[in-house]
Amino acid sequence: MSHFTVAVFTKEGQNYEELLKPFDENIEVEPYKKYEGLSSILYYAKSAKVLPDNIEETKSSMLVTLAAKKWNANGWGRTVEVINGKIISNDKDRIDLTLRALLESTLWSPIFSGAKIKQLVDYANSGDDEDRYYWDGKGMYYMSTYNPKSQWDWYQVGGRWDGSLLVADDSEVGVPSSPSWMTKDSSNEKIVGYRWTDSAKLKDIQWDVLETTTKNDRLLQWNKLQKDIEHALLEDSSTSAQEITKHILFQYGIYGDMPKKEDYLKVAPFTTFAVLLPDGTWEERGKMGWWGMSSDTPEDGNKWEEEYFDHYIKNADQELTMTIVDCHI
Repeated sequence: MSHFTVAVFTKEGQNYEELLKPFDENIEVEPYKKYEGLSSILYYAKSAKVLPDNIEETKSSMLVTLAAKKWNANGWGRTVEVINGKIISNDKDRIDLTLRALLESTLWSPIFSGAKIKQLVDYANSGDDEDRYYWDGKGMYYMSTYNPKSQWDWYQVGGRWDGSLLVADDSEVGVPSSPSWMTKDSSNEKIVGYRWTDSAKLKDIQWDVLETTTKNDRLLQWNKLQKDIEHALLEDSSTSAQEITKHILFQYGIYGDMPKKEDYLKVAPFTTFAVLLPDGTWEERGKMGWWGMSSDTPEDGNKWEEEYFDHYIKNADQELTMTIVDCHI
């Protein structure tokens, strides 16, 4: 599972908890049709012997090519290419083409007949999965009550990132922080005339002082990062070195591959993984997954870090309150 930071921006009279509420994974919604993606359909089809094992190299390639053309023509997302039968794109969701897009393109007809569809669905329902599958004009689906807006299953203000913001001693702060058990015995270095918090109005946050402090800390963090990765690799021999390294990097706020030392030391002083705006809009740099894995590309991550401060802080209403939340999913 993963922890990640969210900056929740609230106007006077708004409650950060109310803004977060619609994104609770624990909420059950009214039953709706949850359609399987192309990869799942092909997996069941091959397992049920509805399609040959080499479907990726034959009809699937044709299917994907036609689907990509339809996708691009209708503007469902970023433009995609097909190379050797595979989707190539820098879309943060990797263009998992929806069944709706495929079916609207009448792309199943070259592969599935009515009898094969029944064989496919019967096979999908023969396992231990509690979900019951069906097929309609849009594809194979099951009925779900899972909140489609889910982003977290629990959270705390500050948490692992306790003390992310710096304000003058005489400034008002917002929501009280709740340090993680991992950080409760540690604290940021005291700076005379200032105090650390996780909730304050934008106009009160001392960004210049925070940047200077951050630069001084980053060299120490870099050295500790190297030691933590080295220790984790020695302790866990069952997980790939790449996964272990990415997991440790994420705990340091690095959402991608290991950066060069000189790049790490000059990274923008402040970003979060996601932001939640006063109108309820959730924006993020990539889709969060297990163990700190996200699906954004290095290019997406760089753009997010480069534009974050100007977009969400410098050019924002300075009367907004920013609250840093440690979310878990």
